[in-house]
Amino acid sequence: MRIDSPVLSLIRPWTLILFIVLVVPAPLHAAPPPKGSPQIETPPPSPIDIEPTPPPPVAAPAYPDLTSNFRSVSILKTVVQNFNGKLKRHGRKIYLEEESTSSGPVGYNEYFVYDLDKNMLYRLLRDEQIYFETPLTIDQRVEAIRKGWVPAEGPFPYGKVTVTLSSRDIPLRPDTIDKRPVELRLREITADIPAIGQIPARTVKYYSFVWVDPALALPVKISYGANATHAVVEYHHVVSEASDPALFDIPKDYVNLTPY
Repeated sequence: MRIDSPVLSLIRPWTLILFIVLVVPAPLHAAPPPKGSPQIETPPPSPIDIEPTPPPPVAAPAYPDLTSNFRSVSILKTVVQNFNGKLKRHGRKIYLEEESTSSGPVGYNEYFVYDLDKNMLYRLLRDEQIYFETPLTIDQRVEAIRKGWVPAEGPFPYGKVTVTLSSRDIPLRPDTIDKRPVELRLREITADIPAIGQIPARTVKYYSFVWVDPALALPVKISYGANATHAVVEYHHVVSEASDPALFDIPKDYVNLTPY
């Protein structure tokens, strides 16, 4: 028998709502961890948020091997010195051997090795089987560019700072040396040197005249001077040939006597 009552019609909807609240579970929410419990680690960032790994440093260029004879004249006020020598290049090392042809005391039986990667200059004495080593100075790095041994390489470490070297050649006019057509250029080398201790940052410029034959790996002639000095270097018999790599290494039986 069906009993219709106004009271029951009011109770049924509220009964249904009460059943849903009590029986149907509510969505779960993360409760705060109790005191003293270990904290959950933050998940790693997405790949979009991760900074890209910087590319590995680009290796400095290795220059083609070459061999050349040279003559040089150095003038310091009234003192004139003449040298004959041999230059070899292997990768990023320079082998330099010169002999004075001027009158006076005979020099040591020695040669020099410039190591651009290590930024070191080695002076080796054959008869004594000893050698000395010293970091390349900025002027010595400039000399290597000025004399055409290597091009300007940009930044390089110098102590705790980084020095930047750049160069440009300004064409002047065609010329001739020993019946060889060449081009005379003004070479400008710029050294940007950051502050070192109490010495403020500065920019130094070096100038030289170079006579260039584009077919040769070295200038035909270089001339430069400053502070009452003047130097002229001429290269002859420039040959692109491989050299014995051992020439550019320190012999194992040589004793290091650094410092002087």
